[in-house]
Amino acid sequence: MGSLNSSENTKFSANIDQWIGTLPLLPGVVSQLLALKPDDEKYLDHVNRLASMDPTLTVRIVEYASRNMRVAQAEDGIQLRQAIARLGSRQISNLVLSLSLVDAFPALTQSDRDLWIHSVQVGVISRWLAILVPGLRLDPEHAYLSGLLHDIGRFIVFQTVPEGPSRIDELGWTDPLTLLSAEEKVLGINHVVIGSQACKVWGIPQTVIDIVERHHDFDLSSTTFEDRQLATRVSVTQMADAISMALMDQLNSSDYFQVEVFEEEQRASVVDACTSAMNKVIERGYTQLSATHQSNILNQIPDALELIIAESHKILTGLCINPVES
Repeated sequence: MGSLNSSENTKFSANIDQWIGTLPLLPGVVSQLLALKPDDEKYLDHVNRLASMDPTLTVRIVEYASRNMRVAQAEDGIQLRQAIARLGSRQISNLVLSLSLVDAFPALTQSDRDLWIHSVQVGVISRWLAILVPGLRLDPEHAYLSGLLHDIGRFIVFQTVPEGPSRIDELGWTDPLTLLSAEEKVLGINHVVIGSQACKVWGIPQTVIDIVERHHDFDLSSTTFEDRQLATRVSVTQMADAISMALMDQLNSSDYFQVEVFEEEQRASVVDACTSAMNKVIERGYTQLSATHQSNILNQIPDALELIIAESHKILTGLCINPVES
């Protein structure tokens, strides 16, 4: 079917704008949690107080924690404070946001599920990059949130233009830049613009919006310290994006979440694919990370792949997202 004519583009763009204008507001507790300072000695108390203000949210946090505990522990029942302690208070704001996003963008189709897998996975990989390469000086939870939300505009496209993704794919895009071009031909707008608009409506922190807006930019300024910080954060998201795409290409949804330890042959194939994806990002100049950081990432990520998959599985299971087509 190919690209659409200009009148159809205008219609889709208007529909998306209208949908963004009527986005359900995230629970007020989300913005308050995101604004908390994790270094505050009363941080856990503040998290507990805010979460307990919303009874429905309290139940969902406890349920999420229970699904991520051993059955014997879960049967005894846990309270909100125990759930927060179990999950980690620094992760609660990201969890609350994730639960809200699942409400807004339920995984009803395989495409929805694949996008959720990718988004969670990019968040998890970004967090691991921040942990494994401390020289990046990134907060792991901020890196996770940025990765989780980087493609939020694509969720909105899936909601408002169901046939859009298939028509975009028909244009045969092969890299991030041609994806944006394909989206503009079909929709008259791209997911970067859509996502940043939605994040602004939701009151997402500007440091995260910066990633949503720039995650397909590959020539960021490095003039000031702030410029270099942004370039580092964007580059980490871009590297995580490439690794996730390689993983999803290697492991289909029927066996992806059954992997606990790779068999030797499978591990070699997955490692080769992820290493190739990372090298491609570097060779194309799609990263502004230093040579030292690039080397550290290439050396560290292969050994963390099973952990990345397991953590992604844990999060998606907790959010009640079934990645396997029933």
